[in-house]
Amino acid sequence: METQETPLGKSYSTYYDLELPKLIEQINKHENKLVLLQFPDGLKYYFHEIVDELEKNTSAQFFTYFGPCFGACDVPLHLKELDFDLCVQWGHSVYVKRKGMW
Repeated sequence: METQETPLGKSYSTYYDLELPKLIEQINKHENKLVLLQFPDGLKYYFHEIVDELEKNTSAQFFTYFGPCFGACDVPLHLKELDFDLCVQWGHSVYVKRKGMW
């Protein structure tokens, strides 16, 4: 995945490896059509860039949950009735950081 400047500044991939190729592979393998994405506050800034990358490489439709995200225990279960095929959560655990970040 190539790093590029966005109108908002540096790309998320400058700082983090969110393993999007692995997610894209899983979405395509399981033919997920409706995918809910949940980001911690620090990654919400990059949601548009991430969704663009996922839409470009899958046939799924993505929805972003902008409520709070305080870790793996904070899954938006109240959205269960919307019948998403997959819920992807990037919580507050350690991300794979790029060399030279610190």
